Amino acid sequence: AGAKSVTFHPALSEAKDPGPLPPVTVVAISNSIAAAPPVGCTQVLSEQLVQFVPDTADFADPNAARQTIAGVAASMKGCQGKISVTGTTSSWGDAAGRQRTSQDRAETVRNELAAAMGIDASAIVALGVGMDFPEYIIDRDASGRLIPAEAAKNRTVRITES
Repeated sequence: AGAKSVTFHPALSEAKDPGPLPPVTVVAISNSIAAAPPVGCTQVLSEQLVQFVPDTADFADPNAARQTIAGVAASMKGCQGKISVTGTTSSWGDAAGRQRTSQDRAETVRNELAAAMGIDASAIVALGVGMDFPEYIIDRDASGRLIPAEAAKNRTVRITES
């Protein structure tokens, strides 16, 4: 998976038997993924939380996306300032395409967030910035090839209060 080196520690494989362990039990988990709690009325929706069909503003799983955004809306009810939704992208494609996709995604999330909050969408600013944002992670290797795991970290929708 891209490791530069691997170290084997034989002592770990020869560890002593810890003795009897408790039986393994089934733990029920929810099929939904909840959004992370807000930090100062800020949410970052990664592509794992809200996934889009590639190069579109269409949700890959509309029900899951709406459920996640509804959770964000509920957690932001106490926020007092102006809410902004900013779409970001990886470095894939050209600048115009990145701008358009990030803007379209920001508008899609803004509309769902407004509906979930029971407010007019025009009360929320939607902005697409492509890959031009402070938290951008370099997502290409030295030869210019896209690094999928790093690119995924750049595909977000950021909800902030100002």
